Amino acid sequence: MAEQDCLLRMIATHTMAACAPLALGSVKRQDLSSVSYLILQHIPLAVHGDWFSAGQQLAQMHQHTTDQGYGFEHITWCGESAQDNHWNNNWSEFFIGQRLQPLLSKLRERGIHFANGDRALQRAKDILEHHQPAASLLHGDLWSGNIGFNPDKHLSYPVLFDPASYYGDAETDLAMTELFGRFPTAFYDGYNSINPLPESYEQRRPVYQLYHLLNHALLFGGSYIPQTESLLVRL
Repeated sequence: MAEQDCLLRMIATHTMAACAPLALGSVKRQDLSSVSYLILQHIPLAVHGDWFSAGQQLAQMHQHTTDQGYGFEHITWCGESAQDNHWNNNWSEFFIGQRLQPLLSKLRERGIHFANGDRALQRAKDILEHHQPAASLLHGDLWSGNIGFNPDKHLSYPVLFDPASYYGDAETDLAMTELFGRFPTAFYDGYNSINPLPESYEQRRPVYQLYHLLNHALLFGGSYIPQTESLLVRL
């Protein structure tokens, strides 16, 4: 239900296309456990297409804001991690207290301790302390695996899927696009033609990338743990 709501919210902006949800529900298996399903519109997708337009359309989607604060009407999910979306009028408090801190706590519960965790969290607070951006509608998990291009030769267009939406700093979506292999330069050119990123974004980018690295360390472990530690040291 959360994913359906995210998709519908993005579609309602009439900016970048998203795979439309058609039906959802649950069925009981023979062992009486339930399996949930979400049926999506089928769109043929290619890996590459008009990246400049993709950047422009994401910037236009980010122009859809709310005055309720930072958050969302209910929980959304980034992978299997629930996102605390209680409305908060302070961006630093929201991102530190409702994004970074919960993941660090869950990692500690699993016996994964980062020596520089608390110091890096304080540094993140310092970086975001006076930053109060517009509360933009976000995709929330924007890496290369969650965007594609309709390959139609007459009307090729970018398509979003697998969202983890909430209202927050538009820069968080951009930071994610630079974490696991940067998007093509044309994407950032398109974005900046609509919504130019300030120079101070460079300082906030590692703070925003930390959220996704912590989440990957929690969900997958392995090499994401030393990668997370490296970013914490850098902060």
